[in-house]
Amino acid sequence: MDQDLEEKTELDQEQLSTEQAILLATGDLILSCGNEICIILSEYLDNLEKSASALQLQDELIRAKRFSNEHTAKGLLTSNLGFQICFILWRESSYVSDGALAKNRHVRNTGKQGRGLTQNALSDSIGKRMGLDPAQAKCISQLVSRICDAMRIYGLLHRDESRPTYKPISGTSRLNSLMSLILSRATDLIATQLTDEEEDDHV
Repeated sequence: MDQDLEEKTELDQEQLSTEQAILLATGDLILSCGNEICIILSEYLDNLEKSASALQLQDELIRAKRFSNEHTAKGLLTSNLGFQICFILWRESSYVSDGALAKNRHVRNTGKQGRGLTQNALSDSIGKRMGLDPAQAKCISQLVSRICDAMRIYGLLHRDESRPTYKPISGTSRLNSLMSLILSRATDLIATQLTDEEEDDHV
């Protein structure tokens, strides 16, 4: 009986790993053409409730003139860069299994000395991938900071404030749920588009 249960657990974990691997591959595929996915993300954000602390943070950001109004957070997250950051932080989170990452040949980024990924490290990584010069990298860093604030407003990101100088960030369970839903829908969209293209080729 115990052996049967153990085998079922292993099969369930393997199935989850495979499903997440497909979602990771889908995310990589649509990072460069995210218009449709940003529309889907916008629909899901409309259905997310903001907590009292999130609304307080939003008001503080507006007063500090980092955000123009209550719609700024959604606008930032539904940009191509906003989706990329959501995807990256989901991929690096503990909610995605090591098996799924291995299937996609990706090693989890655990930050300096394994203490967690920081906002600055995320900005540097994006800047290097884009091949930006120092001035452009500074602009991207400021934008990444605002996107991370937007994620906090929607409860998608947690920033560890326990240390004065090192503040690692991580995706939340809400981000995991959101990205799993969005990427599953995107997988269906891509499959439909490929089917339509094949049918057009045969006409």
